[in-house]
Amino acid sequence: MKKGLELELHVWQEVISLLKYDYEHTDNYQDKEELTVKIIDASKKIKSLKAQIREEKQQQLASLEKGLYQEKVS
Repeated sequence: MKKGLELELHVWQEVISLLKYDYEHTDNYQDKEELTVKIIDASKKIKSLKAQIREEKQQQLASLEKGLYQEKVS
């Protein structure tokens, strides 16, 4: 089961899918403009979440490696 940042990332990916669907099925130029802005904002949010997840995983790995090193030393 997904948790925390990964769950939020999944939700934003679903949001983008829905926004893209709406974009493809609207003929109104103003609506397309608004949807484009929302898609861009959601894309930025996804990029930020991916960076946070990557950073969190690197910290977890570093912590795990430190723990393994300390076990070997002691």
